[in-house]
Amino acid sequence: MANSDTTKTAVDQSRASYADDAKARRVLLVDETGNVVGQASHTRSTVYVNSLIVQASAGEVIEVRGYNSGPDQFLHIFDSATVPANGTTPLESYRIFADDNYFWEPKKGVKFSTVIVITNSTTDPTKTIGAADISIFADFI
Repeated sequence: MANSDTTKTAVDQSRASYADDAKARRVLLVDETGNVVGQASHTRSTVYVNSLIVQASAGEVIEVRGYNSGPDQFLHIFDSATVPANGTTPLESYRIFADDNYFWEPKKGVKFSTVIVITNSTTDPTKTIGAADISIFADFI
């Protein structure tokens, strides 16, 4: 069950509350009164990658986290039917540091009308795909 050290209170349905149990971490959606109204989906890369299609339909990103085993680079988030071509401008871009964990949690979920795609990039503000050197874990609805 939830323990006070790992539970985060949500302010609306687009926010998450975290609960640990003996088997796995779950991301629960709660309303303003604290009632659980659903559970987010989760996907992850199983090896180091340079891109990941998080959800093959419209949705909302709740959080993205992972590990960068390569040099300093950027994490780009796109609303695109496929992994975008180099030179494409992302909806969101965040610097991730060499040999370090990263974490991104928008204040409100970021909504996507097409497909949620995450890539790394050696440049900012447009995509220049990098090496397959990041792990990606994403929670979404």
